Amino acid sequence: MKKILTVLLVAVMSLLSMKSVSASSISVDLYSDYAYLFDRSRSIVYRDDQSEDQIYPASMTKILTTIVAIEALENADVNLDDTVTIVSEDLAGLYEAGASTAYLEVNEEISYRDLLYGVLLPSGADACQALARLTYGSVESFVDAMNEKASSLNLENSHFENPTGLHDDNHYTTVKDISVILDDALNNDTFKEVFTTSVYTSSTGAHTWYSTLYRASSSTMDTSILDGAKSGYTTEAQYTLATLMTIDGHELILVTAHATTDEDLFTHVADALTVYHYMIDHFHSITLYKKDDEIGNYMILGANMINYVYENTEDISLLLENDISYDDLNIQLESPSVILIAPIEANEVMMTMEVSYNDEVIYSYDFVLETTIDISYTILALELGIPTIVIVAMVCLALRKIYRSR
Repeated sequence: MKKILTVLLVAVMSLLSMKSVSASSISVDLYSDYAYLFDRSRSIVYRDDQSEDQIYPASMTKILTTIVAIEALENADVNLDDTVTIVSEDLAGLYEAGASTAYLEVNEEISYRDLLYGVLLPSGADACQALARLTYGSVESFVDAMNEKASSLNLENSHFENPTGLHDDNHYTTVKDISVILDDALNNDTFKEVFTTSVYTSSTGAHTWYSTLYRASSSTMDTSILDGAKSGYTTEAQYTLATLMTIDGHELILVTAHATTDEDLFTHVADALTVYHYMIDHFHSITLYKKDDEIGNYMILGANMINYVYENTEDISLLLENDISYDDLNIQLESPSVILIAPIEANEVMMTMEVSYNDEVIYSYDFVLETTIDISYTILALELGIPTIVIVAMVCLALRKIYRSR
């Protein structure tokens, strides 16, 4: 019976696998030729301009560099405030390549934490190479780790040749792939803290670094409304930017590439601000379910409870256009079965929700079990034993009547 239910559950899950689509796509003019905008928590895409076409990322590469370094340091249980010494190897080739640096010097002592900020805020190629050496022994080994990380995120359209973003014909990605990298990196608290910092002074006081958004801010460009960003520029890539913004409680990632201009303007940042203002003016959040709302009731055989009430584990809301209300949405809930057999493992899908607008599915969501429901053999014995006793008793009574009738 358990095997049958499991097969049915797998079949239903495959049919109802999460696939989010947008109710609309925002239409604003951008300087950038490539753009990708999506909601981190709901995976709804709001803008897609050639998101899977090959681009050169320039210094957006350093998002991947930073998270690969952080994860290596965490795995090695390194204290980020420990100090290290900059060596000539960390600066090799950067001046000749015209790379941006954090102005580190040979024999300078600096902390690991300082280096992380030195990568993302001033876009320091020297900090990149120092972290590569310190975490993987060499830039070459570090680049291998970068590509392994990309592979683990299923990024088939990306390949990296260096940790700095300096141009190489074989160093490429897509704006969608960069958004996936940033989304993953933002799950790390250390990365998010660094990425969303505007100004940072190194532990020794020798350096004060400013983020892309801080440097772009002016009386006509209020960048404080954006949570964080990492920019890039090479002649081949033109201006690129990966941005985090919050719209009505929803964290959105915008990645743009190949913004060009003849004017003295941060066009890539201007694009991010254009998108932010459009989303603020035209979209609002609609709550579908709140945390702890009762979603469904189940009978679970072999567990300590016969009746199990599934409660939602998070607030679920969608960021939709202002002219769409909750009443305009059609919300359908489907469950593989209301009768289940213990044990039920954590992360098992209990119910799937589909949200439609104008007869088009715009969002789907799996309600999953947070903790395992263990089997109770005592309860299972009772549940199986009582029917067995009843059947045996009925058979005995029938045989007794037959015997007496003789």
